[in-house]
Amino acid sequence: MRVIRLVIIVCVLALCVSHSRVSSQTSPPQKKTVSSQAQSSLCNRENAIQLIEQQIDSARLLSNNPDRVRVLINAADLLWTIRNKVARKTFADAFEFGTQDFKEHGDNQIKLGVGLVMDRADLRFNVITAIAKRDPLWASKLREELLKEQTEVAKDAVQKDPRREEKTAQQLLTVALSLLPDDQQTAASFARASLKYPATLSLPQFLYRFAALNKAGADQLYQEALAAYGGGPMERFLFLSAYPFGNARDAGETVGYTIYQVPEGFVPNVTLQRIFLQNLLMRAQQMMANPAQVNTQFRIAEPGQVWMALTLLENKIARALPEFAAQSEETRKAMLAMIPQNSQDSVTELVSWRTRPRRSFWEQVEAAQKEANVNVRDRGLTFAVMSSNEVENLDQVIAVVDKISDSNLRQPLTDWLLFERTQTAIKKGNLNLARSLAGRVSELDQRAYLYSQIAQKALREELDQTESREMLEEVVAAASKATPSITSVRTLLGSAYLYTKLDMNRAVAILGEAVRQINQMEQPDFSRQFVVRKIEGKEFSAYANFSTSGFTPEDAFQSIGAKDFDGMLAQTNFIQDKALRAKTTLALIEPCVLQPVRPKRSTK
Repeated sequence: MRVIRLVIIVCVLALCVSHSRVSSQTSPPQKKTVSSQAQSSLCNRENAIQLIEQQIDSARLLSNNPDRVRVLINAADLLWTIRNKVARKTFADAFEFGTQDFKEHGDNQIKLGVGLVMDRADLRFNVITAIAKRDPLWASKLREELLKEQTEVAKDAVQKDPRREEKTAQQLLTVALSLLPDDQQTAASFARASLKYPATLSLPQFLYRFAALNKAGADQLYQEALAAYGGGPMERFLFLSAYPFGNARDAGETVGYTIYQVPEGFVPNVTLQRIFLQNLLMRAQQMMANPAQVNTQFRIAEPGQVWMALTLLENKIARALPEFAAQSEETRKAMLAMIPQNSQDSVTELVSWRTRPRRSFWEQVEAAQKEANVNVRDRGLTFAVMSSNEVENLDQVIAVVDKISDSNLRQPLTDWLLFERTQTAIKKGNLNLARSLAGRVSELDQRAYLYSQIAQKALREELDQTESREMLEEVVAAASKATPSITSVRTLLGSAYLYTKLDMNRAVAILGEAVRQINQMEQPDFSRQFVVRKIEGKEFSAYANFSTSGFTPEDAFQSIGAKDFDGMLAQTNFIQDKALRAKTTLALIEPCVLQPVRPKRSTK
């Protein structure tokens, strides 16, 4: 029995530990307000340094290496400009703990669902990322030492581990992406270091992000990547097929795929298109000259990969590179002839599936209902519902959900549908409809999340205080009833901040409810900025993630601390998780580090 998996949104998932606080969704202020801190006798540089050093001491006593590293990174970053030697020592300690964690656990994968896994974080790269923002040379030195060590280990290994090398490339590109907004030169150096390892879908992601800031730099890096991977396995080489043409997807059957975010106004480079196509045609000529040496180990043999790429790029080649149109067509026919007869149908079917016009909702429903196999029918109906949009009548779509035989699928699928419709209503500003739809979502933390998005949109539209309170109380009620989770706590923290504009006492009370939920959770980890929604049938599964970035305890305490520093400092003592308490304390006192040193009193 063949199990079919569909991932609606495919992304590179990693347990990332970051010392920077991410702002989106219900976002804390971009500029740190120091009015309350300035008025507090507790908020001064001397006390801040003392508190930071206390958190460093407590972090070293933690038993969990990821927690140790998170706290030490944050503390070192705060001390960098005022206690540089201590900060360097703290960063070095964090790297040692990261090394210790890797030796104990490696980078084993964590299962999130049927067929969906996430790599455990390599904490050493998290420390290198943090250091690179302060001292790029030190970070580069640590990177080279780490890669040299990995090379030595690989030499001694009985069998080469391709997954380890692929993971290293992704980690280097993850560091590069995090550095890109502030330091393009260092970011590009980390990206170049990844070219010694197998190509992954992280490379086109970085190229597009780099191009949004520096198109010439991204084009130059692409040429270097083409030189590095031009003779590599075709399923890796074709990761280079999207960028020169400005496509959102690779042309071919690569090792994993995603939909790339092409920057607005991106202009494809014809020179890069020509270089890529010449390389592809040259490799096809080599296959025709030496058919016995053709690599057939991948699911689709290399001639099939070339045929797919030339077919999917056919129109763009005709428009941008007409001088190559005839040669491309001849090569395409030759490659098809080299594909084994029993494989031709699957390859052509794959291209047909990629290029076919999108079927309407009711066409998908009709096709699914004709299936005799009940599991295949359920799969077709599920995917039809998931691909529907607001054009289809909601009640009629829910009626299709009721036709699904597997009762375990109906409620999660209905929640999925309502979640998507609510988000669409929020984007269009139809908040009354959004509130009505959100109220029908059975998953309480998802309902609370949707309510928080509605409240944020409503407050931006400057509703009167009565209506704003009513909206926020809906959010708080839903989040308070939910089983404590990262989503429900984020929702409460965001609501607490929004309430600071209306009622500080209520804001503090909601913050207390968030802390109460945190204390009921085992090892609360707010470093992950998404939640995975799952639809899992008997022979298929589908996943999508929705972003829950925004308020963490650190963000909330720092933001509300701008209005009540002393109260928030006292509140940190109620957080039972030691690591989270340390990180929250560090975030709260961060503005105090910026305070000028108080002049010493004269003893005269």
